[in-house]
Amino acid sequence: MKIALFGGTFDPVHLGHLYVAETVIKQLDIDQVWFVPAGNPPHKEQCMFTFEQRVHLLKKAISNHPSFYVYENDLRENDKSYTIYLINDLKRLYPDYEFSFIIGADNVVCLTTWFEYKSLLELIDFIVIDREITDKHKWEDLDYYNKLKFINIPLINISSSQIRTNLMQNKSINKLIPENIISDIKDFL
Repeated sequence: MKIALFGGTFDPVHLGHLYVAETVIKQLDIDQVWFVPAGNPPHKEQCMFTFEQRVHLLKKAISNHPSFYVYENDLRENDKSYTIYLINDLKRLYPDYEFSFIIGADNVVCLTTWFEYKSLLELIDFIVIDREITDKHKWEDLDYYNKLKFINIPLINISSSQIRTNLMQNKSINKLIPENIISDIKDFL
């Protein structure tokens, strides 16, 4: 089975996340997209929603998508949620599965800053979501270019930070997140 892992804080999940996952399924030979909410993200101090709340919102948001799954075992007690730990765990648990990892084009040159990135590049390929028209050939000199699969999608002007700001300012979040999680989000605040 071919699985595309979609990691992130999903603080909260929004329609842009779902659109990216749907596009990956449609454009690539992928069986499922697994959303992987980071338990202890290395790049964020604190999330608006707890890990449990983010998992709940994700599960509810994808409930009508049979090719989507929430992998919720990335919460580590006293350690950050590094991708290499996730991949090693998944390879051990699902040795016959083929995993790839979804990233934005802005992360392509940053991969060398990821924890144990060389080991990670030996284990998986990366699906690069290009939100704008970008010349992917500008990365051909990277020694890991052959580990990148590119797909183009239209720019989606939705972000979790925008949604959090709207929530803090009592502004609408309609049309930014799946309708079936709006009441849950408001209950969690």
